[in-house]
Amino acid sequence: MSKAGCVALLGDFSDERLPLSSIGREFSWSASRVANIGELEALCRWTKVVAVLIHTRTLNMPWHLALSLARAVAPEARVVICHGAGEASQARQMTDEGAFHTLLLPLEMREVRQSLGFIASASRTPLGALVAQACAEVA
Repeated sequence: MSKAGCVALLGDFSDERLPLSSIGREFSWSASRVANIGELEALCRWTKVVAVLIHTRTLNMPWHLALSLARAVAPEARVVICHGAGEASQARQMTDEGAFHTLLLPLEMREVRQSLGFIASASRTPLGALVAQACAEVA
């Protein structure tokens, strides 16, 4: 199993104008395209998936089902839902239901880099440390 980390691109991102193969490179992560949940599950068996970007329109399922399935097969990964303008009003609901972040399609490199930066930062800070810090600030 690879330890460096991988960003999984779940769904069909072929219409995106970004060089998707370079996503995550500045964080020393590779990028792998997976067409469906089964391919994501297989990817998780041989590499550490740190993030899953879900292209909701291309999976033929509602975003909340895709989110739930991705979290089930890649429980250590941060899930980012990539959605169209028609779903933008649901972005808060997406994060409330467990998405780490949301991105508007078509993807913009600076927004993708920012989201991956949030993921890299969150990956370096253990959850217990964040809880302890929040408790200390309240006290």
